[in-house]
Amino acid sequence: MKTQSGNSPKRWTPIGRPFWCLAVMTLFFAATAGAEETPADVGPALPKIELEQALVMAVERNPSLKNVDEQIFQADVQINRAWSMLLPNLDATGSVTRQQEIKLGFPDFMTINKPPDEPLTLNDFATMEATETVIQEKWGKAFGFSANITLFNPRSIPLIKMAYDISNQTKLRSQMQKNNLLYAITSSFYQVHSLQEAIGVRRETLAAAKHFLRLSKARHTVGQTTKIDVLRAEIQVMDAQKELDNSIDAHKIAKISLAYLIGQEGDFEIVPPNQVELQTRDREELTRQALQKRVEIQSAEFDKTVAERAKQDTWMKWLPSFDVTYAWNWNSAAGFAGDNDTWMLIFGAKWKVFQGGDRIAELKERKSKVRAAKNNQDQLRLDIRQEIDQNHQQVIQRERNMTLADKQVTLAEENYTLINRQYEVGVVSSLDLLNASTELATKRISRVLERLQYDIAVLKLKKAAGDYHSLSIVALAE
Repeated sequence: MKTQSGNSPKRWTPIGRPFWCLAVMTLFFAATAGAEETPADVGPALPKIELEQALVMAVERNPSLKNVDEQIFQADVQINRAWSMLLPNLDATGSVTRQQEIKLGFPDFMTINKPPDEPLTLNDFATMEATETVIQEKWGKAFGFSANITLFNPRSIPLIKMAYDISNQTKLRSQMQKNNLLYAITSSFYQVHSLQEAIGVRRETLAAAKHFLRLSKARHTVGQTTKIDVLRAEIQVMDAQKELDNSIDAHKIAKISLAYLIGQEGDFEIVPPNQVELQTRDREELTRQALQKRVEIQSAEFDKTVAERAKQDTWMKWLPSFDVTYAWNWNSAAGFAGDNDTWMLIFGAKWKVFQGGDRIAELKERKSKVRAAKNNQDQLRLDIRQEIDQNHQQVIQRERNMTLADKQVTLAEENYTLINRQYEVGVVSSLDLLNASTELATKRISRVLERLQYDIAVLKLKKAAGDYHSLSIVALAE
């Protein structure tokens, strides 16, 4: 059979087909890569806020933290009120009264012209001139003032001391509120940072899904895979995009919460904080430090002191009190004495001997409150020990999980790289690559969450041990 070389049919050789597929895939990747959208022009740079800066902003701007300082101010005012019971009291009065006028006539003995040694007769009284004296004026005018000062009041001693104790107690409780707010801000800052890292992981996952889609389309074009692989890749892209959008939304919500806590207006970015570190990991040392530095311990001690002061106040109610009062008054009607002003000086004493058993009942009640305050101290020490033990164990657990998460990410990345290469040459199916990609994304997100949980656990342990931020006592030092 004759054949013409110019009309002989062309056939694909087994060697030529792989090179043709590789060329088509290369051109397809180049085309799709060029079709990617170029990043849009970014706007002006956002302000960057560090953790320390955020805490300072909160102290200066947060209304709740400002109210903490107001509570301290109000407690100091109570000291002035306690001292007022020993300081003098001044009262002034004045009045203008419309009333019935009253006049009385009295004989004027100065009008009798008679020797002193000569007795008076009835005729002398009859001829004596009378002088009218105003007893009550039609428009009566009067004013005066009085001053009173306590010479000795036994209750003043425990009450004044109690005022100072309550002031110190209020400062400690205010410091606890400030510690809690600063802890909440620090935790929120780390959460924003973790969500920011999660966005980076989601972007990498989306990029891997798009690569999977391009690769599936290229292999489908050359007939090395089915439409199912392309559809599976498209679903993965949509899932990855959804997770990225959700992460971005969660990050925005967390930033809004942080912005309200620190008083920041407008958008901002955070500077990644350092990983939280412990000064010591010894549980007994942390417990000893907590029992020495915890503000709650000091506040409980003041609770007991205030209860004891109240008991002393009840005892002082059985003792007498002494005071002195000076009063001066002026009246427009001179009256019988002929003087418009009067004054008096009074030294007084008050002694409540018996009040129907009220003080005895009050004393029993306040003794009970002293015992209750002591019990609260003991319970607080037990609670702090338990809190230290639990948080210490939680730190160990979170650190172990964080280390494990790092190793799992390393293995998942290696597994994904190997399966991706095998899928490119058609050794494994698209389902294998999809599973590897999903596993890698899961492990990366898990690592971000484990790091956040570790940081939060360390923050809790430091707070439980009384390792407060220096800003928490700024207002107390001023």
